[in-house]
Amino acid sequence: TINGFPYGRFHGASVKENVYRPDWTASDRLAYTCLLFDLLAALLPAGVEGSVSTLAGSFKEFDPDAAARKRIFDNLWRCARHAARAGGRFGRALRLGLEPEPLCLMENADETVRFFDELRAHCKNDPRVEECIGVNYDTCHFAIAFEEPRAALSRLVDAGIKISKIQLSSALKARPTIAARQKLKEFADEIYLHQVAVRDETGRRAVHRDLPDALAGAAAGAGSSEWRIHFHVPLHAPAVAPLETTADDLLRTLDWLAGNPRICSHLEMETYTWDVLPPELKARTVVSQLLAEYRWTLHHLAKRGLGAHESD
Repeated sequence: TINGFPYGRFHGASVKENVYRPDWTASDRLAYTCLLFDLLAALLPAGVEGSVSTLAGSFKEFDPDAAARKRIFDNLWRCARHAARAGGRFGRALRLGLEPEPLCLMENADETVRFFDELRAHCKNDPRVEECIGVNYDTCHFAIAFEEPRAALSRLVDAGIKISKIQLSSALKARPTIAARQKLKEFADEIYLHQVAVRDETGRRAVHRDLPDALAGAAAGAGSSEWRIHFHVPLHAPAVAPLETTADDLLRTLDWLAGNPRICSHLEMETYTWDVLPPELKARTVVSQLLAEYRWTLHHLAKRGLGAHESD
């Protein structure tokens, strides 16, 4: 599997909303993704499926109109046809995974189902679209949408959407107390967007574009009962009080997968924030952190009969 979401530089410089550029309205995004499929088809061992994950069409802030959505659908259709051809040449099954994310065209299961309904209609129900385009389910992103993972995954599968990959990751969450907001300031950085979903006592949800925006809104008196922050924390890391993580959502995703093991065979650890972690989460080298993530992941997979034991 290849993470085809980032295009160009992703570490060490300000990325913010540029991580969504070029989006799927652009021919550059199509050409780049088709190249990834060509490489993947040539490199895959026999009998192994391949997947490439990518952004969910575009960023809502870019305000794609009807003409832009048509370009998105056209380019995705072209990509599906290319993936089918590339896979056919090498006898490999290849699939693109659109990755729902806060403030993208798809943020939750309902938006994803509607998008796929539109895509299928636009593509005249071309079976190559059905077979070669699915969803990359990021457990951090769906937790930020306050989606119960078993319900969300079942909703997608029942709608005929294939799960091309599951990215294992946890978001931050907190009750927005003064202490929690003070601690969250340590997670604000100039590199990545950290969208914040806030839910009030009535269950209504709103999304702030970035963590500083949410902190400013709270200071101005905007009430909410829970925040979920788009900051990928290491899988093995304990919560940094008074903050918590959405690790329980990740584990419920694995529970669902244990009951539906044929749905998806690609799992990917999705932590990429090593360079911007606060000091208490950055005490070890990246290599030692990655080893700890592997051990954590293999342990929880083995508990559910999904993977090799750590001794293997």
